[in-house]
Amino acid sequence: MTYNQLFKLADFLSANEAVTTYIEFEEETSFKEAFGDFPFAMFDEAKAKGLYIVVFPESSVDREYLYNGILDYCKDIQYTSSIFMGIDKDGIDKIIIGVDETK
Repeated sequence: MTYNQLFKLADFLSANEAVTTYIEFEEETSFKEAFGDFPFAMFDEAKAKGLYIVVFPESSVDREYLYNGILDYCKDIQYTSSIFMGIDKDGIDKIIIGVDETK
């Protein structure tokens, strides 16, 4: 993620009054331990390390709006950052965004 994308992302989330948290994983950890248990087999082996922003949408409609808004407002973010949206097994909506610097 570039600094410009991070600035635009923060601006977009703030303007939309999104509930967020910021997390840093210094050691590699499982995706499940980091963000919760998602019902997708692709995350069984996934690992998390580094900086992340987790957004907690209020509903599935809000999740879609925020996710699409992020992709539209923060051009090319999907190519320079990891970004995932879904509902964990506890029913909590999340958008998870990796914030590592682009080299």
